[in-house]
Amino acid sequence: MKKFVTSKLSHLIRGLSIIIVGSSIAWAIEGSTNIDVSNGVISLTGTVPVANGGTGVTSAGDTEVLVGDGSSFVALTIPDCDAANEALNFTDGTPNSFSCATISAGTAVYSEVILSSETAIDLNNNSIYLGANGKVSSTENNVQIPLNAGTYSNLGCTVSASPGGTILVEFGVGTCGSALTYGANLSQSLTATGAPTFDTDNQAVTSGQCVALKASTTTDVSSVHISCSVQKTSN
Repeated sequence: MKKFVTSKLSHLIRGLSIIIVGSSIAWAIEGSTNIDVSNGVISLTGTVPVANGGTGVTSAGDTEVLVGDGSSFVALTIPDCDAANEALNFTDGTPNSFSCATISAGTAVYSEVILSSETAIDLNNNSIYLGANGKVSSTENNVQIPLNAGTYSNLGCTVSASPGGTILVEFGVGTCGSALTYGANLSQSLTATGAPTFDTDNQAVTSGQCVALKASTTTDVSSVHISCSVQKTSN
């Protein structure tokens, strides 16, 4: 190996300019970035561009993040969006940006309860009770189901065949295991097949109460299916 005695020697190796000055070595990287080594200490000066594995950014402000724009990184400030109706919003545009967006009040979507007869039923001037999952019984306690407390509305029913009379369907509420109160607010009169109408009155159900549907008629009705739904519209 050749030994060079000089106070300053410059070489060009693979695109890097190496400058030796005394006991210090500086690597001049494309983009005016310098890595200094002095007495075993390595320090970086200048800005390292993205093409050389850097960020191209020289500062880091409070609550700033780096976001790429396709060719470089840009430092964007994240705003405080801590109001009750605010959310952080990012806009992918020219330039990219963060902002606080106002959250508009939406329409609540609540649960729907289906009460229907799985099998065809006969009503011979009497009443029959409908519960969930197609359960039907002439005994009310057999079909009662507990519901979460809230307000229920929009009772709608259909019948599979023309009953030849009127079937009165009533929504019942009360203490589980006891006789329910029917038709206080929600009921439907079924006289023919077709699109249902909805009873938009409200019926309150409190914690610990059960519900069921009662179908009754003053005429003889044979082999019909009754399907009903009721919606929980508020807690």
